Amino acid sequence: MLPPRLIEELAKGKCVAFVGAGFSMGAGLPGWRNLLQDMLVYAGREGVRLGDREAIQSSIEAGDLLPAADELRERLGRDRFQRFMTSRFRSAELRPTNAHLALTDIPLSGIITTNYDKLIETAYTLRRGISPPTFTHEKYPEMAATLRDGGFYILKMHGCVDDIQSLILGTSDYKRLMQTNSALATFLTSVFLNRTILFLGYSLNDPGLVSLLDHLKGSYFEYSPRTYALAPEGALSSLRSRRIAADHGIEVITYRPSTPNHPELNLLLQQIADGANTLKCDSGRENPFTPAGSLAQDIRDWLQIGRAHV
Repeated sequence: MLPPRLIEELAKGKCVAFVGAGFSMGAGLPGWRNLLQDMLVYAGREGVRLGDREAIQSSIEAGDLLPAADELRERLGRDRFQRFMTSRFRSAELRPTNAHLALTDIPLSGIITTNYDKLIETAYTLRRGISPPTFTHEKYPEMAATLRDGGFYILKMHGCVDDIQSLILGTSDYKRLMQTNSALATFLTSVFLNRTILFLGYSLNDPGLVSLLDHLKGSYFEYSPRTYALAPEGALSSLRSRRIAADHGIEVITYRPSTPNHPELNLLLQQIADGANTLKCDSGRENPFTPAGSLAQDIRDWLQIGRAHV
């Protein structure tokens, strides 16, 4: 069952989605670990001198990703790094998934994403006919205007593939992002204090985000932000789920995927959209987000057909 408070906050226009790499994996894009593994293979093909390749490989396998990312980006150099990232995140074959399209039906007040790709923007363009205001962590005036005006926006917190210099990948990038970018810290603090957050496709291990949540929890205690996360069953242990709730105040909403494409996530997103938009209409609020009932029905039909053949 969906938390009623989440639906209410969405209907009021007080919810921001925080979208991570898992949300784009259905489109064929890699998660962080696989991205670094691909980068290591690419470096080998390009004849890049890596020094201790085995140490980088071991670091990736052990999940110690920040130093591996720093080493690979430094060794590749700007031009090769740009070519690699462009080939991965600007491929002509990339298309928004049903989850991206369903996201556009949810009456969010904004989207913050750590993804480099442009699938969210493309989904909005396809479904709405226009691309929403989009900016990276470096665009201080846009951040200030968003806080002041309260309009819908997409913040690409780790940068955009169209601007290689904006990409956040390793330790040095994270330091630059969270320690020297006071405008971003102010923006995120304001969003997390004034909006309900819905995490989608996010591992909840981002160093900058964990630091921010810890700060807010320590400073505001029971008044810290209300946050939710959608996650497939088995992605988090019961202990991890309890600690996420206790330490960061995040309520995890689980679903059981039947295939690697997670059609249940698409259906769940559409149910969230339908519930929030219905509540908006019932309350007499203006509803600029028209639910795409056909998409929801297509997903339900697909699931029913799939079960019938099991």
